[in-house]
Amino acid sequence: MRSESLDDLTLNKKNGSGEEEPLSARLYRFTEGDGSFGSTIFTFISICFVLISVLGLVMGSIQDFQVPIHKTGNSSKRFSKDESINKK
Repeated sequence: MRSESLDDLTLNKKNGSGEEEPLSARLYRFTEGDGSFGSTIFTFISICFVLISVLGLVMGSIQDFQVPIHKTGNSSKRFSKDESINKK
């Protein structure tokens, strides 16, 4: 069973003046939220992706979540909280 929004995208629909609406116009209407179930799910997934991305950037900038790296010449080594940077 196909949803109405999928049919809206794939079928050649006529706009108010009787001309066929191009695919780009139908995709634009779908991604901007035309009220169909498919566009609502698309909007929800888009918002979740943005929130998860922002959360990842914020968590990465918190000092407690960063792992110290000691660089010596061309090599680098990560240290856990239990290890000391001065130990070799």
